Amino acid sequence: MTIVLPNRAVGAENCLQVANVEFWDFLNIREKPSAESRIVGAIAPGHGEPLERTGRCIPAHVRPTARWCPVIYYPTKQIRHKGFVKAFFTRPVPCPPSLEIYKNQLR
Repeated sequence: MTIVLPNRAVGAENCLQVANVEFWDFLNIREKPSAESRIVGAIAPGHGEPLERTGRCIPAHVRPTARWCPVIYYPTKQIRHKGFVKAFFTRPVPCPPSLEIYKNQLR
């Protein structure tokens, strides 16, 4: 018997981790997919919890330095930041089981 998990299952690569960001800098989460958009959150490199990717990175046909990914970031069980990050500054990772705990706390 073969079991097929949905694409958004915990462990699927629907999460992103900070990459290509200097140790002294931050990855900004923007309200809209634009560098001029308001910053709604920031993540230091090496931070443990990944960002949940909530859709496709846009526009799909351009290089990662020009592509924006929609995300939700849960820095704590009580807080979430929803917005966009530059694809170049992330890498795909499996979503950890703890992500479901954080999501359920905010429902």
